Amino acid sequence: TDILDAMQVHGWDIPVIVVTAFGAEVREYAQALGAVAVFDKPVDENELRLAAMCAVDWWPVHGSARRKPPRRRRTNSDLS
Repeated sequence: TDILDAMQVHGWDIPVIVVTAFGAEVREYAQALGAVAVFDKPVDENELRLAAMCAVDWWPVHGSARRKPPRRRRTNSDLS
């Protein structure tokens, strides 16, 4: 959740999936900070795969992939 805090402070819009062994407290905090999905361990690999595909808006369509244009890449100047 420290990473989510820092991303929010810097205004970074990067999809984050959190996997935790700490339960409801971390899950609620991560969701409040904008995590696109939060899973408790152990994680079902199919659910994680689906969440990752949705997070980057990638979905197989009849043997091809449909994607949004890539997000603007962060530069060192974005870190200041």
